[in-house]
Amino acid sequence: MEKRLERLGASKVLLEAPNGLKRTMLNLAEMLSSTGREVVLSAGRCHGGCDVAFEEAKAVGADAVVHMGHTRMVRQQPIPAIYLECRYTDPSPLLIALEEALPLLKSCRRIGLGVTVQWLDFTDVVQDFFRERGLTTTLGSSRRNADNRCQVLGCEYSALEGIKEKVDCLLVIGSVFHGLGAALSMNLRTIALEPLSQRVEEMGQLRETVLRQRYASITRFQEAHRVGVIVSTKTGQRRPRLATRAASLLRRQGRAAFQVTADEVTESALAELGFDGYVNTACPRVSIEDGPLFSAPLLLPSELLISLGFLRWEELINKGLLLDMNPREMASK
Repeated sequence: MEKRLERLGASKVLLEAPNGLKRTMLNLAEMLSSTGREVVLSAGRCHGGCDVAFEEAKAVGADAVVHMGHTRMVRQQPIPAIYLECRYTDPSPLLIALEEALPLLKSCRRIGLGVTVQWLDFTDVVQDFFRERGLTTTLGSSRRNADNRCQVLGCEYSALEGIKEKVDCLLVIGSVFHGLGAALSMNLRTIALEPLSQRVEEMGQLRETVLRQRYASITRFQEAHRVGVIVSTKTGQRRPRLATRAASLLRRQGRAAFQVTADEVTESALAELGFDGYVNTACPRVSIEDGPLFSAPLLLPSELLISLGFLRWEELINKGLLLDMNPREMASK
């Protein structure tokens, strides 16, 4: 990292990290400041590689951002960013958790593997573990934002899409959050494994709960006349063309639709606006995890198409709830 900062000529650096790594960020700040650099620490929330503090860096005059805990998602960066993935070095918790997972995997001869960035160094260890027990694992390659083989992100599971016909079930190593995302995206039996907490959970029941909540939100949205279409100000989540198209589709159906900008999409930030419903073009996991907390339905763009009659619910389930819609697809409706 030091050599990369030298090549960038960075004399002032902004550090950012998600919760859980902020204390480590302070240690890194002390190390970097000892080299004569001015270091600024971001206390803001950080949700992923899509959520890089470029605007904060501009505001304080930083020459570079050091982003901890995630891989690169933003390809066009207004300020150079260095990504420290913070991978684990000890596979012991993972091996213990894999033993705990075996009873759930006994009916799966062919396992599709999805892994968060922190555990990617141990994919060979996982494959050897299952090979010794007569099970095979298949690793796919990302076709979108993830940089590594078999890597999953909270909003992207394309590494699993290419192998879903070749496996009996999915094992997602990292968190239940990522396991749920895979289950919603793949429509395939999914087991989530959290090595540090030793939590192993099949996602079927949680998946069904979320699907019921999403269908209920779509039903409630049918009565929404005034609709806010949310446009994120975060660089990696900003999709203004998609928001413009969504608003246009709504107006064609006689709704009063307005775009709404937001950095953090929360009930408290939106409630006073008084909309009857929202279309969320920012992080899709906000609708899934936090949707029940909102007083008005918070639809994904794909769910909007169901509400407007352009897509059937069964089609979306087969394609995956986290189906990524682009402006061209929306424009064809």
